[in-house]
Parts: sequence; structure tokens; C-alpha cells
Amino acid sequence: MSQFAVRAYNDVAVSDITEQAGVAHGLLFHHFGSKRGLYLEAVREISHRLFDVSPTDRSAPPGTQLRDILRQHFTRVAENEDLLLGYVRGSVAMSADPEAWDVLERFRLRMVEWVCGAAGIDPGSAAMRLMLRTAGDALDQLSVRWLQQGRQFEIERLVEAMVHVVTGSLAAAQSLDPTLDTAPGIEVLSRP
Repeated sequence: MSQFAVRAYNDVAVSDITEQAGVAHGLLFHHFGSKRGLYLEAVREISHRLFDVSPTDRSAPPGTQLRDILRQHFTRVAENEDLLLGYVRGSVAMSADPEAWDVLERFRLRMVEWVCGAAGIDPGSAAMRLMLRTAGDALDQLSVRWLQQGRQFEIERLVEAMVHVVTGSLAAAQSLDPTLDTAPGIEVLSRP
């Protein structure tokens, strides 16, 4: 993971990986089949470490759960700075790699579905998917800039800022598709 987090796939040699891990080439191929197999496993692990979050108290109000998810995300970002920055650098390359992109997409779509469920909105709505995916992109960029600028703001402030981005995305989705009624969802997610 550390090699792929700081360098592009094509710039990482198998010898770099085995040397850092202190293992023979054969062991890598035995467990992962190829450099690509190891890369896909690294993408899965990086995605899991950064994006596999869920509410710790599923009985809490939706707004509290959203804040908990965002807090977990920013905490993981702070603990895995190199992984996040490497992920962002590599995300353009991953988008051209359908298999690697699919790994990340599963986490993204699960979050879109969670927000829609919490807000009582159909996750199949094209407008909702578009706007919540855009909120996910904003979360990535906020995370990167926060790290690059020396973590100037406390996590709780970032959480509240992202709640506004998420609820703003719900309002924007209604602008795209006036048949949506996002006001109740905005209300429930806005309240802590």
C-alpha cells in the first residue's frame, strides 16, 4: 500500500514492493498472482481504511449518524494522510482502470444509498446520485486541502461544513428534478 500510495502503478516495480516487505518475489506471486493482483488488493485496503465507515449507533437520529460518519472519515484521513494523498493522485489513473475504479465505487455508492435512506429519498434518482456523488468529490477535496494546509480547522468544524455540503446537495438535486421533495431530508440531516 505504501508504494502505491506515493507512486503511480507503472512506477512501482515488484522489486520495490518485495524489498520493502522483506519477502521474495515468489511469495508475492503466490499470494496475489501478479503485481496487478497486489495492486487491486491495495486499492481495496486503502478504500476500506479511508471510506468504509458506518454509524456507530444506528439508533441515533440521522443527523447524528451523518456527523458520526463524517467524524470517522476525517479521523481516518488524519491517521492515513499518505494513503489519502496517494489515492487522490491515483484516482485519475484508477478511473481509467474499471476494475480498480469498481472497488472505490462500491464504497461511494453505499454512502449515497445511506444518505438517501437516512433522508427518506429514493436512491435511484439520477439527480440525487449526481449531487451526492458531487458531495463525495467535495469531501475528497476538502480532506486533501485540510491536510495540505496544515489541518487549520478542528474536525468538528469540518464535519459541520460537510453537513452543509450534503444538505445543499439535496437541495440542488431538487433543483435538477423538481419532482423530488428533499426538504424533510434536509431537515432530518441538519439536526444533530
